[in-house]
Amino acid sequence: PPLAPPPPRLSAASPAGSLRAALAAPPPAAARTAGPMAGGQGHSPHPRSLALLFHGHYDRQGRGLWVDEATDGPWRKCGDYFAVHVRLRATLIEPLLAAGVPVRTYFHTYAHPSGCKAKDDALVAALRPVSHQFSTALLPRVSESYVRVLRLFLRLPPSGPDDGEGTLAPPPRGAEEAFILLRFDVLLREPLWQLPIDWRITSLAFRDKKWAWASQRKSSDLFF
Repeated sequence: PPLAPPPPRLSAASPAGSLRAALAAPPPAAARTAGPMAGGQGHSPHPRSLALLFHGHYDRQGRGLWVDEATDGPWRKCGDYFAVHVRLRATLIEPLLAAGVPVRTYFHTYAHPSGCKAKDDALVAALRPVSHQFSTALLPRVSESYVRVLRLFLRLPPSGPDDGEGTLAPPPRGAEEAFILLRFDVLLREPLWQLPIDWRITSLAFRDKKWAWASQRKSSDLFF
């Protein structure tokens, strides 16, 4: 089922009434003409329903990530959904729910590296996905997680061996009009509705570093 609105926690600066007004009002001139998300076209009416498609590790460790390996050791977390859960809800989910936009979630991820089933179950309880899948072994390509969650969203069978547990649900009532493909550790400085997104087109969050964009046309994987 769609995520139910949580107990009211919106600040006085962004109550539901002002949110609806902001969604209905034209954006500032600068937002209509500039910004990496605007594409020269500015805002479009927000979708009447939205799906959030999470991909990749929800709890990931990496090597040499902004730490002194001599004192801190080589392995440190570089992504943890539960570290950003409150902020993610406040900037991504709650503003949409407050505006009356149903939000459904889907995810493909990897089982907790320590084998902690309780933490995997906590992720399901927090996101209440329509469909989800946990892989138990690292897939051969980073993009495979994108493909798997997209196939869950499109109600297609798995693209490869079903190497983990999960669910493939029948289509819910009322197809989603748009979706966001995003990482589990997304942090937004502003609520989603303040970004100059044109919902009629495919949008990238922003370009990668100058050399990567110039040589590979690489963009950030923050969200699509």
